[in-house]
Amino acid sequence: MTFHPDGPLAVLSVGEDGAAEGRFVGASWFMPLRGQRVSQAAIRAVDEAWAVAGKPACTRYGVTVTRDRQWVWLDEPGVEVGQIR
Repeated sequence: MTFHPDGPLAVLSVGEDGAAEGRFVGASWFMPLRGQRVSQAAIRAVDEAWAVAGKPACTRYGVTVTRDRQWVWLDEPGVEVGQIR
């Protein structure tokens, strides 16, 4: 799942339970890895959802990664905006 058009970089902290959590800190501008392409339809859908949300700054988003799943949140971990596949 991609949630912001600039492909931001996240800074994560890993807890004792192995879960990682943190916020996005800014645009990464790295060249995307080969094989991780997203369809144009998916890009448009995400861009539209971001616009509807008021185009929040990437620093308002965060990510949580556990053994079972990964998800993106807005402002605080309890406000999930999408699950990463």
